Order: sequence, then structure tokens, then C-alpha cells
Amino acid sequence: LNAIHDKEKTIQQWNPAMIPFDLYPLGTTTAVNDLAAMNGFAKTVDVAYKFSAGRPLWMVIQTFGSRMGARVPIPAEIRTMAYLSVAHGAKGIFYFLYNSDSQLEKLSGLDQNKDQFTEVAKLSLELKKLAPVILKLTRTDNIAALTLGKGDIQSFVDDKKIKYLVLVNADAATAQELKFAVTLDPAAKTKISKSIDLKTNKPLAKPQLTPELATFSITLPPGDGTILRVE
Repeated sequence: LNAIHDKEKTIQQWNPAMIPFDLYPLGTTTAVNDLAAMNGFAKTVDVAYKFSAGRPLWMVIQTFGSRMGARVPIPAEIRTMAYLSVAHGAKGIFYFLYNSDSQLEKLSGLDQNKDQFTEVAKLSLELKKLAPVILKLTRTDNIAALTLGKGDIQSFVDDKKIKYLVLVNADAATAQELKFAVTLDPAAKTKISKSIDLKTNKPLAKPQLTPELATFSITLPPGDGTILRVE
């Protein structure tokens, strides 16, 4: 599917086992590291996730350029799109590369765009490692908000109701220190004292605590993302 905004009834009538959704935000006039383009990408993934209505959502993300108005993403932009997809509910990623010339595409082989292919290989290994967690996650209302940095944060629970956050540095050009505050419920005596980065299996530094908030900090490379377990 593409142009998702008018597809809700089609999905209901079709009733597929999964939803694959193509979303290519980078045109030839889109600047490298366009934060507005990535913000629009995330909001559109939200629409696809809503319309999927519990079906697994697989995002088909842009790794190509074409003579029809798309440019090749830099590697960090591919990474940003992949982690934003996971943050907004996707269970899988297709990395789309045209392999025909039926639509005036810019054809690419394994000997071209080497940096992009290297990034896709690296991302695939990372997401494979994280897949056992990703596949058990269910989106919830957001329990966290960014207080510093250009990024995106979304909240999940697993089948045991353990809380998770998917955090993305949306800046594909610069490493970002991202601070985020997790909301606590004093009445329920909610306590969160630890956040573990599942890519490194290491805890973040101890949070700043108030009765209402636990504030953590992490620095992510350009365009990078991670999954955090909060306890």
C-alpha cells in the first residue's frame, strides 16, 4: 500500500494478515537531514499503524533514488526511518530498492551505493537482535517526553506488562544528547529507577528523580535509535 490516508476501508474489506506500507519521504528537493520530512514520516506511520488495527505492520522504507523525483538517502537517514518505524509500531522493515526500469528509476546494484548497503546490513543485524523484544511489544499512551534534543520517543509494554521506550535521534547529521522524563504516579507509588539500553544491555546513568518524574539522559549517534526497558 501507499498513500495510506484513504485506505482504512480497503484494509477492512481486504482483511489481510499483515499490512505492508510503502513510504518514501525524500524527494530530490528534500534537503539532507530534513527534520520536517522525518516528522511527517513518523506521523504517517502512525496512520498506517492505526489502520492496521492489530495486524502486523511492515514498513517499506526508501533506500533508492529515481528520475521521478526521489533521492538516495544518506545512510543515517535510512537508520532514522527504520527506527522511527519501530517507534511508531512497525514489526518489520523492507528496504526498498527498484530493480526494474518500468518507472524511470535509478537502477542500483550491489556495486553502487555501497555505504547504503553497508548500513542496511548493519541495521538488519541490529533489528534481528532486538526482534524478540519488538515482536512482543504493544503501543501504549506515552509515559515519557523528550526534554532535550531533536528526537522521538514512544511507549510500549510487553506481554508481561514490562515498560519499554523506543527512542530515536531524528537528526541524521549530528549526535544528540537526548533527555527524557518518564511520568510517575505518586498516588499509585509508581517507582522507576532504572533504564536499560537493550542494544548494549547497559543501564543508563541514574535518573534525576522528583515525585512526578524520572529524568534520564542518553547520547545517540546521528539518526540512531534504541529500545530502553524501564524498571
